Amino acid sequence: MKLLWKNKRAKGSFTVEASLCVPAAFLVLYMVLQLFVFLRIQSDMQVAMNHVVRELSQYGTVYSQLSSMTDDETDDLVAKLGIDSAIGRVASEAYMGYLLRREIRDADWIGWIKGGVSGVSTSGSSMFDDDGQLLLTVSYRFAPVSKLPVLGSMPIVQRTSARSFFGHDREVMRAEEDEEEEEEETVYVSARGTVYHRKSTCSFIKLSVRQIEFDEVAAARNKDGEKYRPCEFCCRQSVGSSVFITDYGNRYHSTLSCGELKRTIQSMTLAEAQEKGLRACKKCAAETDDGD
Repeated sequence: MKLLWKNKRAKGSFTVEASLCVPAAFLVLYMVLQLFVFLRIQSDMQVAMNHVVRELSQYGTVYSQLSSMTDDETDDLVAKLGIDSAIGRVASEAYMGYLLRREIRDADWIGWIKGGVSGVSTSGSSMFDDDGQLLLTVSYRFAPVSKLPVLGSMPIVQRTSARSFFGHDREVMRAEEDEEEEEEETVYVSARGTVYHRKSTCSFIKLSVRQIEFDEVAAARNKDGEKYRPCEFCCRQSVGSSVFITDYGNRYHSTLSCGELKRTIQSMTLAEAQEKGLRACKKCAAETDDGD
């Protein structure tokens, strides 16, 4: 009889423990599920917010133009482009809320937000401030669909921002391009040269060689009016009946294979040439100025 009584007491304790542990286990499982839903809502909400600010940033150019116009100019532009309703909506905080609710209204988790789509607020958002920034602030309450008293609603606030696109100032871009072009200007230097040339066709590096009789050398003059003297490299010995001269050089040469009649030209930036202490070629610099 005592043994039967003990068995009944043991079964009763198991029943009490099961009645307490099983609901607790289900509650823990439900809270874990709730955590996953909460994280998904935050992620999807952030994606929707990013879509909204990217869409609104496209209106930055129009907004900047309108803000710098007179009332009459603004009315003319609005009438011409037919953008009166769009600009009116973009200029209001309510339009940001409208775009966001349009993005999330069909989400399968919208029932987990207290008040549904209407429970999402964009209060505190701003558009087109002095720095051209768009700030979208979204607040809502995460409310589990369960009516369990231990699970209340949780306030959530999310923010995202973007810089409005105001277009490009053509004058500024052109000035920057000119500055970059000037800084990166390419010049040309011969192997043993002490000057740099702005043109690769400069006659000082692209030699114009012609042949004359040796008897004519004494009377010949280059285009700068200088006399021709013998080349220190190829005229050390006897010279033939004819020699070679250039239009701007001041040496005559006994052979076309003379190294002074050949130019090994290398290109470099203007800044590099100036760092090496090279001077500007007066001839091609003058031609460049005349061309400008």
